[in-house]
Amino acid sequence: MNLSESWPNAVPLLSPTIPSYYESTRPYHHDRAFVTKPEKADIHLFDKGAIPSELHFNHSDAFERHIATTPKPRFRVVLISSAKSVCPLGITEPAFHRLLDQYDIDRSFRGLCLTFGDKPKHADAGRGAMRILRHSNGIIDLHYLLSYPEDDLKSATAPDWTIRQVEVFQRIDPANAENLWIILSARRKSRLQQALDAFMQASTTNHALADWSILPRLVFTTYMSNWRWYIASLGAKIDKAVRWSPAKIYGMRRSDDQRAFSVLKPQSLGDQLAPLCAWLTVALRTVQQLRRVNEILHQYHGLDGRYYRSLDVELLMQEADLTSCVDSVQVLEKKIQSIANMQSVILNLNYQDVAAQVNSQMLKLGTESFDDSSTVKSMTLVTLIYLPASFVSSILGMNLFDFDGGDEKNGGFTISNQFWIFVVIAVPLTLLTLLSWYLFTRRTKKARARLTNGPHSFAQDENPMQQVESWVS
Repeated sequence: MNLSESWPNAVPLLSPTIPSYYESTRPYHHDRAFVTKPEKADIHLFDKGAIPSELHFNHSDAFERHIATTPKPRFRVVLISSAKSVCPLGITEPAFHRLLDQYDIDRSFRGLCLTFGDKPKHADAGRGAMRILRHSNGIIDLHYLLSYPEDDLKSATAPDWTIRQVEVFQRIDPANAENLWIILSARRKSRLQQALDAFMQASTTNHALADWSILPRLVFTTYMSNWRWYIASLGAKIDKAVRWSPAKIYGMRRSDDQRAFSVLKPQSLGDQLAPLCAWLTVALRTVQQLRRVNEILHQYHGLDGRYYRSLDVELLMQEADLTSCVDSVQVLEKKIQSIANMQSVILNLNYQDVAAQVNSQMLKLGTESFDDSSTVKSMTLVTLIYLPASFVSSILGMNLFDFDGGDEKNGGFTISNQFWIFVVIAVPLTLLTLLSWYLFTRRTKKARARLTNGPHSFAQDENPMQQVESWVS
């Protein structure tokens, strides 16, 4: 809901609480947002009233009994943590609904809670911008969900970033009777929890309007400044990808799995960049809404000018930082796209190089095959020369030669008087065979040449099919 100039006179917007809302949406999400065992709870409670108190609950039933039997303090902070990003929130669903029902909190806050139980999903990147609800008694409810990068400090050489999320509900009571902060954190003993502990120990302010800006200030100063360094780390990886990508791709062999994996690195960086603009835009819109709330509280509810100006300046700086982060992400997205285009060009060149090598090998094989064909051709020619004589010798297998010469005593070699018959038949038959082979080879070469230049010959012939039939025949 966006604020407008008529906001102080707006009609109250109250939605009925629906305890079964979580279960009604259960088929659509795979991870439970809340623990199922009460003993796995992790709930910190800070109450500021006549007697300030700080309690930690390891059992959801104990927390539920406490808020049901204890009067509402003037100012209450509830911090619910999960063991880690992929774990459900440390509170059971009944205890969580009891807390929301007791303070009559809108169901839209419950919907954002369903994003817990896993790391922030890209499909939900655009959700979480701040919503504002005004009750008829003047109480103002704000809630929003922010995603942020956090360095786990596991490596001394390079940051180990993890994307986490924090959900905030804040009730501002100008009458200073029912102020409530609910923080859902995706990590135990987070930096925000430590900052809240320090604030609750040192805070001496006794008015909600003076304290209302503390929570958004803690959230944004604790987490939003990390975006700059996270984007800078991605930029460094992209710059590195630009340097080694061409060499890796062009020198890549088909069996080189390690180089092939490194070539896919820019795609991985592009996947990391994909949801950043949406997450940063959600944070930017939240900052803009906070500025509007600050203006309304100052204008209509008497917020001291010092607090108003101090927060407004700080929010302007946050807005400028987030805007620059969005611009930086857009520049990196264009750079990733240019890397992808460059990879496409280099891969095409690489494939052309491989194709040229394959063609060269094929040409070499064709040359060798042509040489073998020439050898076979020569052997065939020799065979054709001797084939008629062999054929005639077989047909006329007569006694044309006599090695004894007809004389048993003296021996000798004599030729039959009919030998001329063999010569007269064999020599013309050999010449006829060679001539037939020559004419057939020449006709085949001409037909192949004309088929190779088919479009030109077809354009000149009235009936191309008849021409082809004449070649074949």
